[in-house]
Amino acid sequence: MKLETHKTHIYCFILTSINLVFHETVFSLLLAIPQIILIFYLIVSQKDYDKVVYFHVMFLFTTLAVPYSQLTNPGDAGAGLFNYSRLKLIGPLAVSQFLMVTILMYGVIKSPRMRVLKEQKPIISLIFYFFITGIILSGFGLAFNDYSYQKFLTYIVYISVLVLTAVMICLIKNHEDIVKLVYSLLLMAPIASVVVYLMGVSTSYGSSEIPGMTEVAYFSPILIYKCFSQRKTSLIEVISIICCLYLATTGATGGKGIVVIFLVMILTAASKMSVKTIGYVFVLCGASILGSTFITYEQIHNYNGLLLYKLESVRMLLTFIFDFDMGIINILPMSPRVRVIELYLILQQNSTNLVYLLFGQGFGGWYEDSVGYFAGIDLKSAFSPEELDKSRYHSSHDFFTTIPFFHGIVGTVFMGYVSFYYVTKIRNNYLYLSILPFLLSIYFNNQFGAFAIVALLTASMSTNMSTQLIGQGQRKE
Repeated sequence: MKLETHKTHIYCFILTSINLVFHETVFSLLLAIPQIILIFYLIVSQKDYDKVVYFHVMFLFTTLAVPYSQLTNPGDAGAGLFNYSRLKLIGPLAVSQFLMVTILMYGVIKSPRMRVLKEQKPIISLIFYFFITGIILSGFGLAFNDYSYQKFLTYIVYISVLVLTAVMICLIKNHEDIVKLVYSLLLMAPIASVVVYLMGVSTSYGSSEIPGMTEVAYFSPILIYKCFSQRKTSLIEVISIICCLYLATTGATGGKGIVVIFLVMILTAASKMSVKTIGYVFVLCGASILGSTFITYEQIHNYNGLLLYKLESVRMLLTFIFDFDMGIINILPMSPRVRVIELYLILQQNSTNLVYLLFGQGFGGWYEDSVGYFAGIDLKSAFSPEELDKSRYHSSHDFFTTIPFFHGIVGTVFMGYVSFYYVTKIRNNYLYLSILPFLLSIYFNNQFGAFAIVALLTASMSTNMSTQLIGQGQRKE
């Protein structure tokens, strides 16, 4: 199966736009039902396994898996959605997850040989390690330490989806189409978000009206690196990057999206320190300084207070991380303050048990605020009513609290090694930068994680394809 690249772009744009317009409405079924029927038809008619995976990935990642109304409570996300990714089957199980298991079983029968490339091993090893240790630690916790079964189920589903996604992708024989699809998804996600927003479809975040975004759009800023690191840049890539930056200015990307853009820009400048690149960096910095000369803080704030709040939150959080001074906790903005307190309490709880300190608590564990740092803070949007009633917290926010909580020092070091490994490989393939949004959004929702796995594994596939083509060319010569 070979599809022209521009047709793939069009399909991704149309599907993403429709899903954003119909998000959180029953009209999503008008698209989801035919998609589900198509997947079943492809399996029943014994079509090529690669083709089934191709359409499943396209249908899955052109949707948004989190209701706008629950963006601040991702652990409970999924209610009220009727799209391909989140249409419920039974309990927390979505139809798309059942389809993925079915596709995987079909793949084992159709093409049972799975090849894992060298560059794929770190991320696959990481998610299998998280899965196995999480199961073991959670089992003991559920039996003997009053773990939350609901939180255990939420996070075990997350890591299971990542493991199954990895196996599903590694069973693919022809990598060319899936490589093109990932590129099209990255390219069109921010464009579709901006177009739909300009058409008048938006969502609310506090008092601000912001564009809706699929999970893929958070990964799209890695195209910045692609454009600057490769000699050829298309107009559509430039438009996609402009849309990414526009989404950030509206506050739609949140703090995580701003950090991703910032890190990608730093790595882009650092990885290609030519005169031309240095010039671009200086022009960008100069434009920022010049702009700040003529535009006051109040004018910017009037334009978009949400963006400035996110930027200020990121700055204050970084200040605390480098100083680690609990004395400044009360001057932090609310969002980073909660996260800093969580980290302190998690480390305090884990230090009481050597196993927890080294390997974490697994899924469903808990920590308490014995010091009273949460006193006077409205935590209704951060924790469930049951957690607030018992003052025992089974979840946390952001990677720097979640990874030590679930996986301890060993898991944190492992995650750091994997992140460093792929960042050092970005000159081979820009898709390795997917490790950045994956790290920042780990355990946020399984669609974030699943796309990161697809992108990282695809990067290895496309790099291997290029190596093979070079080798063939050399043999012909």
